[in-house]
Amino acid sequence: MRARLLDQVSAIRACDPLVREDAREAVHDMRVAVRRVRNVLATCRPVFVGEQTAPVRAELKWLAATLGEPRDAEVMRERLSRKLADEPPELVLSAGYRRIDEDMRVHHERARARMLAALDSQRYTTLIGALEDLAAFPPWSDQAVRPVHDVLRAGVRRDYRRLARKVAHADEDVETSEREHRLHEARKAAKRVRYATETVTVVYGKPAKQFVRAMNRVQSVLGDHHDAFVTQERLRELADDVASTGDNAFVFGVLHAREERALLETDDQFSDLWRSVSRKERRRWLSA
Repeated sequence: MRARLLDQVSAIRACDPLVREDAREAVHDMRVAVRRVRNVLATCRPVFVGEQTAPVRAELKWLAATLGEPRDAEVMRERLSRKLADEPPELVLSAGYRRIDEDMRVHHERARARMLAALDSQRYTTLIGALEDLAAFPPWSDQAVRPVHDVLRAGVRRDYRRLARKVAHADEDVETSEREHRLHEARKAAKRVRYATETVTVVYGKPAKQFVRAMNRVQSVLGDHHDAFVTQERLRELADDVASTGDNAFVFGVLHAREERALLETDDQFSDLWRSVSRKERRRWLSA
């Protein structure tokens, strides 16, 4: 566990200059490392002195959100660019497309500026110092001497049950926007299960590694579902703005329809996937 903390804190430090240089995937990589540290402190919290780790977890949440804004803008821009590449040239050259590209560019630049300001702040410097101290000298509780089966595996079981509850909650008969919100919460829960399981693969081997891959598939499909939903929302907003100026908003309707198909397809994919990954035999290692 200490080794994982050291690895991920080192990853955060290594990503820092790359993020500032705007290197490809640097923001994503740093965000993942931040989440992994936060997950260790959450899932394995019985083995830590909570009074010392809780403030760090809160600051890691702030940093993850700070990194998330420019990353989400970048993902949306790339997503729309890929979809427009399949459309006729006259559509791509329309005023509507130019509005999409400009809006996404400005949104990303503003989000990136806020992120860089955060990375230059004393709050960030203090957090990095706290992380390095915590990784070097973890504040172990008296629970840290208990067997891994009693503490870490129990944490994974707890996180999985939380995920299962959120999936069941999403499957209730609710309107589309509410289902999307619930599936997004399930995605975050799946990510937590994945990161928690990563911490015990060295102990449980192949079954745990297969479980990590299963949770990664769940996270990926639900991520695609969420991207389609939020892109639809942004397209509707942009269409209203463009239409108010008298420009042709047809491109927004085309892209909106494509995102609607993606939304339905990923919803079906998730239903099939969950039936597979939630089978009891996949979790036998958690209770053996």
